[in-house]
Amino acid sequence: RTLHHVPHQGLVIYPPKNQTSARDLALSDSASLIFRAMRDRREADSASLGVRLEPSSFVFSDAIGKPLSPNTLSTVTKKIAARVGMPSIHLHEIRHWAASLALANGATLQEVQHFLGHSTIRVTADVYGHLEDKARSVQAERMETGIQAILGTPALVGV
Repeated sequence: RTLHHVPHQGLVIYPPKNQTSARDLALSDSASLIFRAMRDRREADSASLGVRLEPSSFVFSDAIGKPLSPNTLSTVTKKIAARVGMPSIHLHEIRHWAASLALANGATLQEVQHFLGHSTIRVTADVYGHLEDKARSVQAERMETGIQAILGTPALVGV
């Protein structure tokens, strides 16, 4: 699902753009703890108001389960960035940062494609392909370091 603010209508929920947009994502232990704590707090807030949240409630919602406006999330993101000394960023930039970080840490374009929900690998390659090239250079440097550790010297040409 995607959420958009439509003038004169308010927040409108749209279906995913394509079949690959609807997907399950693995979360790190830290992310799971953060999301569980958010859910627990939201459930406690809802209970104090006598409201029961629906299981399909949005992750970022108010105490009665209504989704937060994308503008609200952007404002909060900017405040958090300022608090930790980062430049002001748009919420969507976090998506690009996560994809770039994944590639820098060895994820393949196919893994990033699934993570982002791109309909084709071409979309992912067009946006992030240059980062995979850089990752290959880093892997080559790591390989060289390993070879040097085994041989005790830089690899010999023509041996």
